[in-house]
Amino acid sequence: MEHRIAEGVMEELEAQSEVWNHTFRFITSMSVKCAVELGVPDAILAHGGAATLPQLAAALSLPPARLAALRRLMRMLVQAGCFAKQEDDVYALTPWSRLLVSSKHTAAAPFVVGMLQSWHSLGAWFHGRAPTPFAAAHGKGIFEMASDSRLVGQAMVKKHAESVEGCNTEWRKNFTDAGFSSYTIEGMGLRSLIEVYP
Repeated sequence: MEHRIAEGVMEELEAQSEVWNHTFRFITSMSVKCAVELGVPDAILAHGGAATLPQLAAALSLPPARLAALRRLMRMLVQAGCFAKQEDDVYALTPWSRLLVSSKHTAAAPFVVGMLQSWHSLGAWFHGRAPTPFAAAHGKGIFEMASDSRLVGQAMVKKHAESVEGCNTEWRKNFTDAGFSSYTIEGMGLRSLIEVYP
């Protein structure tokens, strides 16, 4: 009898652990979204690729009362690998946080924010008419928005990188089919630089 009670208690504890695990699993992705919305990657880049916490707070125009919260946010993001922490509490960009810098042609920041906003009202989406949670949050589907994305253009260039020197007519068709209104191709020897403008 005591063995069954112990098993029941253990089963309930494991179930509670699963509930807590799934409840708090969102913290990392929401921390990344917060960093993007605050402009942390841009602020670090503006300081030469590394910045102290006070430098970040000043660059982000945060009130002094939020310095401790910024420290916790950065600690979470360092643990996740988004940023690197150097000596003397200096924070630096990592390869994947460089993708979150808004001025980069491969900026993933809009995608991160857009995707995470889509999930905030998932329950309400079930009662609505939008075809997807993303469309409910943004007014159009992910593929419609993707045709406006610089990241999609970069992915397309990487996919076709071996044939960059290929026929200009083929590239014009590729970009037109993807929904891009204009583009330029500049020769660079073995490869070309292709910029896409939505």
